[in-house]
Amino acid sequence: MYLAIYNNSLNDTLLVVSNLNTNNIKTISKKDFSYGLNDRNEIVFINIFNFSRYLHLHDGCYKLNHVIVNTIQKITLLDLSKYQDMNLFVVGKILECEDIFNTHLRKCQVNIGEKIIQIICGAFNARVGLMVVVALDGAILPNGKVIRCGKILSFPSQGMICSKKELNIKDSKFNDSGIIELDDSFKVGNQFDLHFSN
Repeated sequence: MYLAIYNNSLNDTLLVVSNLNTNNIKTISKKDFSYGLNDRNEIVFINIFNFSRYLHLHDGCYKLNHVIVNTIQKITLLDLSKYQDMNLFVVGKILECEDIFNTHLRKCQVNIGEKIIQIICGAFNARVGLMVVVALDGAILPNGKVIRCGKILSFPSQGMICSKKELNIKDSKFNDSGIIELDDSFKVGNQFDLHFSN
């Protein structure tokens, strides 16, 4: 997955970050952009300077849609089309929520449509029946953090249940504290993309 971040105060630069392996990054610098390749020759990041000369964006996070991918390709000649419209954020429903002894954590079984995954969650409002936003393995948060499957206190965790703050959502229709509580208008397994600016 790739995420594009634009902030005009960062010298009008579009930052494109990926969830790919970042071992042994080789940076290539050109006049209007730079990019990094990992040891498998995969594009790890792209920085495009003076980006408003090519495309006008508001400050925010963007998934790579057709317009952004084409603009990046025209400037850099790098092809990111296979990552176009990729979104690793989905709507899930908590089916089970079990306290982990002597901690504030809960072991949650979450239906994400195609399967049920286990996520270890520390939110006070995690509970059975709650519709939530799930960041899957490889998802990139607006702050650039990549979500990975792993273990928390020896319990496998296959993603993250997200809060409004973690997704940098300003919309007042979502609760401010704890994980986001979605209403019935959201369907299990559907992509969640309200944190993207496009």
